[in-house]
Amino acid sequence: MLENLNTAIGKIKELPLQQPTELDAQRILAIAYFHDGVEEKVEEVWGELKI
Repeated sequence: MLENLNTAIGKIKELPLQQPTELDAQRILAIAYFHDGVEEKVEEVWGELKI
C-alpha cells in the first residue's frame, strides 16, 4: 500500500463503517495519511478513534 498511498486511502474510505475491522482500517488510514505527509488528516483520524 505504501507504493500508492492515494489508492490505499481511497480503498479504506470505501469500507463500510460497521465492519468489525473498522478500527484497524482507521489506523491504517492514519498511517497512510502520515506517510503521505497529511498531518491534519492524521490528527483527524486519531481524534475520531480517541487515540
